[in-house]
Amino acid sequence: MADRVTRRTYSDSDVFRPFSVQKIPCSNLILLVVDTLCPCGSKQLSITPQEVNYESVSPGGSMVQCRTKPQETMYRRRPPKCMNYHPE
Repeated sequence: MADRVTRRTYSDSDVFRPFSVQKIPCSNLILLVVDTLCPCGSKQLSITPQEVNYESVSPGGSMVQCRTKPQETMYRRRPPKCMNYHPE
């Protein structure tokens, strides 16, 4: 699959974002690159490290803990068909 650039309009605004999709050789992976050309005021993200205290006390006085779903409710859904194709 050759590179292709497609322009799409998102339904929440009239902003065009070109993107490129290319298959990665000898794999079933793709590379997706999205250009953000929105002049709507970009957000600056900070990459400054911040310490997170996971054992902090909540306003109610109880300990805040990371909670996960029970393992029996978590499962991996199989893909609808086998996707193991590559041209080589």
